[in-house]
Order: sequence, then structure tokens, then C-alpha cells
Amino acid sequence: MSSRSWLMAAAPLILTPLLAGPPPPTFAANQAMQMQIQMQMQMQMQMQMTRARLAAQQAQRRRANEQAAHQKNLPPIEEVAKPGGEAWRATLPSAGNRAEDAALVVAVGEKWLFARSRDKGLDRWTAPVEGGFESGPVITNGLVLYTTGDYRFTALDRETGKPRYQVQLEALRRFFSADNNKTRVQFPIIDGKRVYLATYGKGQDGEAGGKLYALDLETGAKLWEAALAAGADHPPMILGDRVLVGGAPWIQAFQVADGKPLWKTYLGPSKWVSMGVVAQGRYCLTADKLVMALDPVKGEILWRQEVGSGVTGDDTRLFSIRTGMFGGVTLVALDPATGHPVWERKGVGSLPWVQDGRVYLAVDGAVRCLEAVDGKQVWESPMAKPAPWPPTMVGSQLLAACPEGKTTVLRALDPATGKENWSFTARVKPGDGLFVADGAGILVPGKDDELVCLK
Repeated sequence: MSSRSWLMAAAPLILTPLLAGPPPPTFAANQAMQMQIQMQMQMQMQMQMTRARLAAQQAQRRRANEQAAHQKNLPPIEEVAKPGGEAWRATLPSAGNRAEDAALVVAVGEKWLFARSRDKGLDRWTAPVEGGFESGPVITNGLVLYTTGDYRFTALDRETGKPRYQVQLEALRRFFSADNNKTRVQFPIIDGKRVYLATYGKGQDGEAGGKLYALDLETGAKLWEAALAAGADHPPMILGDRVLVGGAPWIQAFQVADGKPLWKTYLGPSKWVSMGVVAQGRYCLTADKLVMALDPVKGEILWRQEVGSGVTGDDTRLFSIRTGMFGGVTLVALDPATGHPVWERKGVGSLPWVQDGRVYLAVDGAVRCLEAVDGKQVWESPMAKPAPWPPTMVGSQLLAACPEGKTTVLRALDPATGKENWSFTARVKPGDGLFVADGAGILVPGKDDELVCLK
């Protein structure tokens, strides 16, 4: 209810005693009444802010899940040399929803897919998106794959953009509330000659539900499908001969070969389950603010620890982000065997890059390398301003980006020492989307859907 509505609702309470005849309320009573109205208005505003913050967090988690799935589908990264200059720049819609390989860049617009050549940025093809884009795209096996909000999975020919096949999944109704703003068809996961899809929506009983699908990548033929207890909160996770999908408050495992259910585990009261990582043979994930470890064979919960959102790491340490009551953020390191917190670092707002027993992050005006086991600093490399993206390992180099006015300074560092191998200043202000670097060049997303290719 708006503040005006609260005041109008309160007006009869104030005016009625004056018109009806009894003595008017005392000043203290009026003051108490006004304080009550103000408290109700503040509570209403806090509820609205909480919903908005929750929606923003869910959108952030959704994007993080898609980025994790995107990274899973990428081929091995080649070494990146210092760019000689700007190869091309173009305005491509929704730079955050983008896929690329060595020769092609595909971006998603409101109703179209746009493909450009990776070397010169030339238009290759456009393709209509019917039903509203939902997740993807993925470039693989000569195909461009994506899903739509009306529960369709589409495969286009990579060279021409012409449809190769389209699969209609079981359509579900949509929840229209901020705390149920989840992806309806999760990011497609490729495993060999198969593609796995997981869905979310409102079932016939009005409760959350969905399905897990295994399709033939080449033809789109349905190999099997399995029911999900509460739909999918993240893309499918392939672990050997099984595939795991979490949908709050459940996580389930199915046999890759035929979709046979293996186990189903209740995670406790929760609204969101994140895509997890494997550490010391345990599948580690988060359900709301709980980080927990499961036995991937039996589905048993081995430990749980209340920390924060998201999890990454390796056999040495797990890492999660804890958000304070007033917005402060802290990186927390956990022991994968027990879940016990080992060390923490304040002011870190994104999950770090973890590799070979070391942690790489951008915080306090510098790129820093820490020992994963105890958090001790190995080296630091100063930065002029906070980085828009976490440092990323590309081949044998650590790449970091730093905004400086209307430019972005790219720096390649030696991960062992922090010594700068090279730097390059790109004429673009950092925007939303994935920062990509490989043997074909560097793609830097800028403001207003601008994409700059450096080679």
C-alpha cells in the first residue's frame, strides 16, 4: 500500500471523533497514531525493498549459473597475446546473452539472434526468436542452440542461421511473483552427443515443478525425460554416470543412460539452490545461505554451514560470499571435508578464480593472489579503480580489467608472481556481459550494448 493509501486509511480514524461528538483524542494519542502509521509505512517500504533486493539477487544467481554453464561448454582456452589494436566494434543487443567460438559471435536481441564474424565483425545472419528468449545461446557441433520462454528448444545451423530442428518441451504456467522469478528453461548443457535441459514452472497442482530432458544433439530426438520434484533452479550438472539437478527444497540424481532416478534429497526450507562444484569427492552447493556437501553416490548430506550465496573452489578450499545486514560482503573459505570456516576476507563481492591451490581476486584497489589453504597473501598488483570482472585465468596468464575514464585497461599478469606481462588500453567503458579472451582475440563488452574485439 502506498503512503497516500495509508494516510487515506488513517483519515477516518482521525476525523470520526471530531464529527461524532466525543472528546477529541489527546495530542499524545494523535502522536501515537501518527507513529503507528509511519511504522506501517516504513514496514511496507522495507517489504518492497526486500522484494526488490531478492529479485536482484535471484537475477544475479541466474546469471552466475548461466556463466558457469557457459564456461562448462567452452573448449580448452588457447594462449592470448597482447592485442595489436582494435579489430572491430559493433552494437550487439543484450551483450550478456552471447556465445562465441573461433569464427563466430552470436548475440541475442529481443526478437532476433544476430551473428557476426569473429575476425572482422561482419554480419553473417539473423534469425527470429519466437516465444521470447530464455537461455543460451551455445555454439557447438555446427549448431547454435537456445531456449525460449514458451518451453521450446531450438537448434540453428551455425553457418546459415536456418533452423535445423525444434523441440517443444512440456509447457508449464508461470509464477508472477518476485520470489519465484526463476529461469523457465535452464541453460543447455552439452555432454558428448547429448544435450540436457531442465525446466521450471507451475504445475497443474499449482506447485513448482518441471522436467529433466536428455536429447540427441544432432537430431533433437528425445532420449528420455524425468520429473523434477520442484523444477530446476540451475542447469543440469553431469557427474560421471549421473546427472544432478537442484530445485528448492530438493536435489535429485538420475542415471545418465536412461534417466532412472537414483536418489532424492531434501535440503531443508529454501527458495533457491545453486549449481555446485566437486571437492574431495563431495558435491558442494548452496541452498539459500546454507553451503552443504553431499555424497554424490547416495545423496546423503555430509555437512552444512550457514555462510552465504554461491560456492566455488577445489579440493583445497571452498569459497562462498556472505552478505551482511547493511550490505557488506565477505569471502569465506571453508574446509571441504568438514564445512568449517577456515579464513575470511572482507570487501570481496564476487567469487574468486581458484586454481592450483591459489585464489585470485580483485579487491581494495588491487589484484591479489592468496594461498587457498590459509588466505595468506602471495602478491598484489595495484589497480586504479575496482575491476568490473573478477580476474580470469586464460592459458598460463591471469587477465584483469580496470576501468579508467572512458577506457578499459587490460592487464596480463604472471599468476606465480603478479608481474605484468603486457597491458592494453581499449577505448570502451566496461558494460554488462561476459569478458572473453582466447586465441581468436579478446571481446570486451561495453556500455549501451557495445562489443569491442581486440586482436
